[in-house]
Amino acid sequence: TNNEKYFLALTKNGKNILIDTTSLKLVNVPEALAAEVSSIHIDNADNILAIKNDQLISTKITNGQITPILENALAFTLNNNLLYVASQENNNFKIDTYLWDGTGLIPQTNLLNQPLALAQNYQLWLTYQKELFLLVDEDFYRVNQQLDLLNKGVKSVQSDKIHRQLTYQTLSEIYYYNFLSSRAELFYRTTQNIEPSLVVPNTGYGFLASSSGLTAVEVDNRNGQNHYSLVKDNNIKSLQITIDEDNLLFLDSGKLYIIAINQ
Repeated sequence: TNNEKYFLALTKNGKNILIDTTSLKLVNVPEALAAEVSSIHIDNADNILAIKNDQLISTKITNGQITPILENALAFTLNNNLLYVASQENNNFKIDTYLWDGTGLIPQTNLLNQPLALAQNYQLWLTYQKELFLLVDEDFYRVNQQLDLLNKGVKSVQSDKIHRQLTYQTLSEIYYYNFLSSRAELFYRTTQNIEPSLVVPNTGYGFLASSSGLTAVEVDNRNGQNHYSLVKDNNIKSLQITIDEDNLLFLDSGKLYIIAINQ
C-alpha cells in the first residue's frame, strides 16, 4: 500500500485483509471492501481508497463508514496525495488527476481523452519516473498524449517503484520496460506455465517462478542468457525482492521463504 504501516493481502477465501507491518497482526478492512473491489490504496493518514461498482469510495481503517467521492471510476493509482483516475462514459475514455485532501478530491489536470471501446477490467500503474501504464482487459498501454499499445494478450503485470522495474507477460513471452530507452524489451520466451515473474535490471537478472521451482535468468538480449536454478521441485508463488535487492521472498504451500541472491 502507500502506507508503510500496512500490507494488503488476500485470505484463502479471496477476502482482502491488512497486515500490520510492525506487529504482523491481521487487520480487517470494512466489510464493504473485503471483496468485489478492483483497487485498494491506503494513504498516510489511514484512509482507504477503493473502487467498487464503478465508484471511487473512501473510508477509515477503524471506521467502516463508506463515503462516495467519484462516479464512473474504473481504475486509479495514488502517488502521495495525487490520484490518477481512469473513467469512461460510453466510448469516451479519460484519465484525470485529482488532489486528495483526506476528505474529498480537487480536480487538477486532464491527461488523456480519447475514444475507447468498453471493457471489463482496467488497471493503472505509476512508475518512479511518473510514467503511467494502463491495462484494459488484456491490452497493455503506455499513457502519453494518447494510448500507445505495448502488447496484446497480457496476462499479468508487476510494477515496483522502488526497484524501478515493470514486468509483464503474455502466455508465451515475458517483457520488462527499459526506463533508459523508454521501450519494452523482450526478456524471455517460454512454453511453461510461469507464475508472475520479476525482472530487476539492477541485479542483472529476471526471476521465473513456476510449479517446478525458481530460476534466475540473465538479462541479456544477445541470445546468451545463462540460467541458474535457485529452488527445485517447489510450487513458487508471489515473488518479491527486498529493498536492498539482496534477497528474494516467495510463497510455497502457504509458507513464506527468503533466499539470498549472489550478485
